[in-house]
Amino acid sequence: MLTDNQYQVFLGVSILSMALSTYLIKTAPTLAHKTASLPVFSTLANYFNFSAAFETDDNLSGHLVIIGYGVCGKQIAYEANQQKASFHIIELDEARVGHALQQGEKAHAGDARDQEILLRAGVDKAAVIAIAISDAAAAEEIIVKARKLNANAHIIIRTLFISEIEVMEELGADEIIPAQWEASIQLSKRAMAAFNRAPEKRPLTV
Repeated sequence: MLTDNQYQVFLGVSILSMALSTYLIKTAPTLAHKTASLPVFSTLANYFNFSAAFETDDNLSGHLVIIGYGVCGKQIAYEANQQKASFHIIELDEARVGHALQQGEKAHAGDARDQEILLRAGVDKAAVIAIAISDAAAAEEIIVKARKLNANAHIIIRTLFISEIEVMEELGADEIIPAQWEASIQLSKRAMAAFNRAPEKRPLTV
């Protein structure tokens, strides 16, 4: 049970909340407009506008295109930088694109299934196209569109399952690296290395 004083406080807060709610609903559009016009928000908006970060380079050719900037894509970019290879990145996640741009990479925000995005990264003139995404259906569509744009590029793709290799080869991929296969190889190597280090290992007897 509330005391008289507590009830009066509760009633006062409730009335004040209702009054403020009415005021905020009426003034929300004006407040939002004024807030958005502040310099700090304008700067942030320009910073995160990645869609036009890089326009199509007419002189771009013989380069590497990395589709997907997750763990695998970042590793490919690292190796490319180590070997001074020219490359462009296509990534759907704008936060990842922002990270790539901060690292000085040439990155494009967008869906690689969109031909305009592929052309922006110069897929039609690329020497190698590395597809490093986990969505198999999207990857298959990208293979088809990339192959139509560039009949000569070497398309290499990471897939999850061995069962997807044949389909992707038929669609136009030159090289398919199944994560399932790579994981099994690494697991077997590490298991045997651990076995060989074991002090009480028991060899196979015939």
